[in-house]
Amino acid sequence: MKPVLPALLLSFLLLAACSSAPQAVRGPFLFDCGGPTGVFVATYLDTKPPVMRLRRDREEVELTPQVSASGARYEGGGASFWEHQGEAEITWGTGKPMTCKSLGERK
Repeated sequence: MKPVLPALLLSFLLLAACSSAPQAVRGPFLFDCGGPTGVFVATYLDTKPPVMRLRRDREEVELTPQVSASGARYEGGGASFWEHQGEAEITWGTGKPMTCKSLGERK
């Protein structure tokens, strides 16, 4: 095999891997839940199906959209997130639901 072919194949594989990486379509958005709970960071990704990454401190989970009569609702990874009119209800793990205020998009 000529040395050019392995290099060309490697370049193609690297390019394919980079192009399939999820791209943020919105966010990150900050949500303040008050007290020791702190701030959650939500980022919406352009994937199939769409995904929202929700981060708290050093923990991160991926949530998928759920049917909701109003607002945006996501679940997955032991967490749930429901946003409606500038507030979000977030359940993290086995904890109680928290009401969080939107701080808007982090620039």
